[in-house]
Amino acid sequence: MDLQTCSTVAVTRRRVVAGLGAALACGTALPGAVGASSVTGDALRTKRLIVLKLDGGNDGLNTLVPCADPLYQRLRPNVGLPRAGLLPLDDELALHPRLVSTMRLFQAGELAIVQDVGYPRPNLSHFESGAVWEKADPRGKSAAVGWWGQVVAHNRTAFDGAALDAAAITFEQEAAFAAGRRVAVLRARQDVSEIFAPAAAPPHEGRGRTGAAHVLSELVSDGEAVRARVAHRLRRAPRPAWSPYEQPIDVQVKLTDWFLRHGVLAPVVRLTLGGFDTHSELVERHGALMGALDGALADLRARLRATGVWDDTVVLVHSEFGRRPAENGFGGTDHGTSGPVFLLGGRVQGGIYGARAALDELDGDGNLLHRTDFRRLYATLVSGLFQLSANPFVAQGFEPLRLRFA
Repeated sequence: MDLQTCSTVAVTRRRVVAGLGAALACGTALPGAVGASSVTGDALRTKRLIVLKLDGGNDGLNTLVPCADPLYQRLRPNVGLPRAGLLPLDDELALHPRLVSTMRLFQAGELAIVQDVGYPRPNLSHFESGAVWEKADPRGKSAAVGWWGQVVAHNRTAFDGAALDAAAITFEQEAAFAAGRRVAVLRARQDVSEIFAPAAAPPHEGRGRTGAAHVLSELVSDGEAVRARVAHRLRRAPRPAWSPYEQPIDVQVKLTDWFLRHGVLAPVVRLTLGGFDTHSELVERHGALMGALDGALADLRARLRATGVWDDTVVLVHSEFGRRPAENGFGGTDHGTSGPVFLLGGRVQGGIYGARAALDELDGDGNLLHRTDFRRLYATLVSGLFQLSANPFVAQGFEPLRLRFA
């Protein structure tokens, strides 16, 4: 069955799910993707994945709101969002009212939303559930290798042939997703807003284009060989600039654009937006976070379009888990299970994917039952975006979603 997507508000969710149900149930792969040639690693040099983690457990039900389900308001009489202010995607689902620019991306067909993504036997610990996503293993059997590290290990010839500057860039000190033997990672410090203060400028910065090596030595915490390659790429690059009051996520977006604009070859960049552990004051705190997310995504798109790489980029937005459907006694929601995942890009086949978890079919802890395993997202990116022939997640039985990136 051909996939039906909804790229405008006028297309109903029923039409989308009808076209997707069979594909998701049987695990249909992208045509021609899994067997694609990757010996030269061309896609690794020309495509990029930007992973934006919403750290703390994003409240999925107040992000992608089941506005037509009466159980939503019954479970959330105080923190549920009124339907009148939402941004309708179709007749059953809507986005948080602060996601205005993100809504425009959906209308333009550049945003795919995968509903209720999670994994079996969910762990409600931030650390443990985050590790599950990083390692792509809910059983904790692959503690030494991250999900991207697995991809590198299974496609070593392609990565060696691509002659990358780094296999990944991350703005976290921990890079568990890229852990593994011979996986070169550029680790940029999280407190980047202070790195380029005037007092930190090298003495002869104004005399020529010699600032890149100093910037990288301050910016990067380890990895001498990676640092040397990236510094060489940036040797003639002008220094990026921002005010000292900008939020870390906004600085991360600017640095990501700086790296990509000046030709740094890294297929994966990892960003983080924190603060999503909303046990209290959900409406106010989550609203501010949705605004920050919306602004970061809009800025990232504008910058990458100007650079000319938006059509070859996919942005994956996820959290380590969702929140409980029922509100707690403190105006918030507690740790939950599944939640929505966003995939954005100039060539992403936009629409709503997957089935929605039923609010009247909860697990023993009162949490949602996930409908799409997150490892299918990884399988989709490995085969569909990077066109790598060895897909460790397909080998484990997780077929790509029928979601195209071209």
